[in-house]
Amino acid sequence: MALKLNGDPAFAFPAGVSARILGRADIPVFTEHLLALDMQTRLDRFGGPRNDSWIREYAAHCIRPGSLVIAASAGGPVPVGVAELHPVAHDCGEIAFSVQREWRRQGIGQALFALMVEAAWGRGHDRIEITTNADNEAMRKLAAQFGAKISFDRGHGRGSIALGDIRLFDRDGRRHPLAAKKG
Repeated sequence: MALKLNGDPAFAFPAGVSARILGRADIPVFTEHLLALDMQTRLDRFGGPRNDSWIREYAAHCIRPGSLVIAASAGGPVPVGVAELHPVAHDCGEIAFSVQREWRRQGIGQALFALMVEAAWGRGHDRIEITTNADNEAMRKLAAQFGAKISFDRGHGRGSIALGDIRLFDRDGRRHPLAAKKG
């Protein structure tokens, strides 16, 4: 399977935004990013209201061996967007995203999502899981672009993407619209 997401203009970051992998030394900037999220974005990202203390504890344990955290930065010290990939089984990872409200709808989430799909594939995952709430329209739309099937129960949604079903290029390397393989 040739994903070719990285470097594809359809999944590029906007001008002036770049991505880098965060390490343990970056926990303070990761924490600042999460603390800077407005209340609705916190609700969308964590599936419920989270106070500053909870976020600091989460961030302190998030960047660890086996997990991957990628930050999108626009020149400042605090990332404008962050994507996380955490292992949940030997062949599966869970992804999560947060983008500062003023940076939404500029392609940052889509570019981060594409990086996470490639990272999960490169780590040998067969699928990735997504958790979201019913009100998080941005995540639902973004996940659907990559073929996620999300089901909801009492406002909480769980979905997955079978990485083997993603087809971006045909056998001759021609790009076609991102679509999940049909039955």
